[in-house]
Amino acid sequence: MSTLSLHDLQGISAFSNKIRVPSGHRLTFDGALKLRNLSTANLPATGNEEGDIVYNTDTKQISIWTGAAWTGAQDGSTAEGAVSSAKELYDNGIVTSGKSYRYINTPNGGVKRVWCDFDTQDQFGNSGWMLVAAYSTDYEWTFGAMTQSTEIGPTASGRQISSNFGDYECQMFRQTIDANVDRNLGSSALADWYFYNSSAPRWKEWWAYGPGGADIYSGNNYSPYMYNDGGGTHDRQMLRPFTSAYNLKWGYNTTEQTHMSLCDATIDSQYPPNIPDASGATANVTAIYWTALTTPGRFFSVYYQRYANGSTTSDGSMGILPTGNFTSNSAAGQDLGQANVHTGYDDGNRGTYIGGSASANMSTYNYNSQTSYGGLYWWVK
Repeated sequence: MSTLSLHDLQGISAFSNKIRVPSGHRLTFDGALKLRNLSTANLPATGNEEGDIVYNTDTKQISIWTGAAWTGAQDGSTAEGAVSSAKELYDNGIVTSGKSYRYINTPNGGVKRVWCDFDTQDQFGNSGWMLVAAYSTDYEWTFGAMTQSTEIGPTASGRQISSNFGDYECQMFRQTIDANVDRNLGSSALADWYFYNSSAPRWKEWWAYGPGGADIYSGNNYSPYMYNDGGGTHDRQMLRPFTSAYNLKWGYNTTEQTHMSLCDATIDSQYPPNIPDASGATANVTAIYWTALTTPGRFFSVYYQRYANGSTTSDGSMGILPTGNFTSNSAAGQDLGQANVHTGYDDGNRGTYIGGSASANMSTYNYNSQTSYGGLYWWVK
């Protein structure tokens, strides 16, 4: 038996710098073998051969190249490699482009496959959006549906709303109108915008401040108050007040818009009845938003919100202000005329308006075009 002492062992270029142990022979280590150490972000995407192995310093496991991906990588490509959000993947440089399903460890549904957008950048140059709802007819989003824990795909089928993200903390609530969201979006979409809240409330807190049926935000009883086109307080159900709105289609930020007027449920200072939680398990009743967004099989809607006398509002508006000076009002939506995008129902009138430029303005109340431009998709980040 002989001993070979050396410092470097390398192949020759004629054989692609590979060293081969012939068939029928075995390489045995009595000492230690140390693999190449790499973080998930530094795992090479090219130049690999199926069966290559490295030690992943993030997962503390061996990663093997399958010919298409690294196993054991915390990149959301497998359930074992699930991450907390698409934003985590983007921020850590693991996935920085494309649109794909990723396994996300959701706060209310556990590990789920979620459609994610890593292409469309926000006003700060970041991405990592997760799809939480899809509606095949844009203005019918307000009808709502029973929430679901199963995946929602990039092409809407009916009305689908996830129950997996209610406790997810998100600064941005994004809305896209297009045929599907497996395509170029942002400036290439028919319409694409988001609301930004620097405090990052939980997703369910965008819709209600508490777990009861009456715990909704109202334009004149939740500060900061919402103001209409004439500068007066606007007593309507609204989303939680936010910091600003950004139009991804046209690339402008509107700090004037800090509210989204949803429906007439609190008009004339009437409060909706405090519907018990058990009623939230059936369709066509006042929605219990906290329950619906955290529990599958619960009803989510704006159209069926009720006045104190029990009648439904037949409302539900979403939109964004145009670019320009709108200092007198702080909102788009229900019973308001200023909008670059408007979709939904308003006092029974329905339709979608999409402005053809950043300054284009709907400039009319109770929009009733009865026109749909495609599906409506909701994202959080």
